[in-house]
Amino acid sequence: MIELRNLTFKRGGFSIDVPDLTVEEGEKIALIGENGSGKSTLLHILTGLIACDGVHFSGRRLNGISRRERAGMIAFMPQLPSVVFPFTVFEVVRLGAYAAGYMKDADSLTEEALTDTALTELRDRAFSELSGGEKRRVMIARALNQRTGALILDEPVSMLDVRHSLEILKLLTGSGRTLIASMHEVNLSVNYFDRIWMMNKGKLIYDVPARDAEAAMLSEVFNVQAVSHTDHFTFRI
Repeated sequence: MIELRNLTFKRGGFSIDVPDLTVEEGEKIALIGENGSGKSTLLHILTGLIACDGVHFSGRRLNGISRRERAGMIAFMPQLPSVVFPFTVFEVVRLGAYAAGYMKDADSLTEEALTDTALTELRDRAFSELSGGEKRRVMIARALNQRTGALILDEPVSMLDVRHSLEILKLLTGSGRTLIASMHEVNLSVNYFDRIWMMNKGKLIYDVPARDAEAAMLSEVFNVQAVSHTDHFTFRI
């Protein structure tokens, strides 16, 4: 369980303001909002990459948990890949197992992660030579390979084509793990997640069950005209 209590963060002229929230084990939450609304900053706070009081995992202050122990609890995928060494796909994904301390079984776990994410054919390719979408899938496989109870992912399906987006979301949301992911695809968020957090100018202004998302909320968050249809939303300016 993840608990947010009295969470505020300020840096320069930007601040994050989040009401008290509880994320139950296995819940799937989509975080949406305009570019620059604070989504990535909030995700960094939730992983401990930005130190901030008010985040608790299983009743423990996140700031009081060592980085090594956090790696066995939370897998984080940043918005931009940060692999700078000439690693193969297999080696990048194996880093996830290493991070969580699965040294002995790292190779077999990595093969499993590659199979789950349909990356087996790319296992020996250089990561640096992949397309943007392929790199995204590799980083998702790396996060999954940490075998943590919580996944915190920054735009996991950006740069993915339609089929791979659906396959990855089905895999992530069907994993049984707690999932918090920033998303730009509103209709995918509504269809694949349990709850939606909506951010506007650093404030988390709505926390609603995905099925209860309303056009008026989306219009406010994205500064557009959202129109609700039977099973999806459309947008216009």
